[in-house]
Amino acid sequence: MADLKIKKSSGLVSLMFLVVNLLALSSCICTKKYCLGADDMDQVYFYNNVIENLDTVVVKKFAKNTGFATLISSSTTITVNFSKTTNFEIVVLNEKLTTDFDYKVELPGNGQVYTVSDFVVKKERCNSGFMCNDYFNALESYKVNGKSASGAILALGK
Repeated sequence: MADLKIKKSSGLVSLMFLVVNLLALSSCICTKKYCLGADDMDQVYFYNNVIENLDTVVVKKFAKNTGFATLISSSTTITVNFSKTTNFEIVVLNEKLTTDFDYKVELPGNGQVYTVSDFVVKKERCNSGFMCNDYFNALESYKVNGKSASGAILALGK
């Protein structure tokens, strides 16, 4: 009878040991990548622009759905470092853009104005794995000058 109790308790200990190891292992299985989304809009990709036109970028923030009538703030970014890519340049802004507002992005160098509005955001799973419940706000679409655009990064001039 004593042997039976020892076998049962050692079986329980083995089961608990296995569960603890599986839980420890599961934390290692979860990926830890960073998912770029709507909460990370501090860069603008400018396509089809010459560098001279991108040295100064003015971003005007407007109350959402007011037809760009209610100006809230304005920010100017001066850029001297460019990526030297073949078909686009990345400008890192002084302030992050959020989906709670509409924007006008102005290039004083050539007078170009881009209106950016109607952001559509969707919660998506970011990291996957056993017991991982990590979500982020994916930028699904937005409008530039009234035309629909999509992508995880704000792109102007495409």
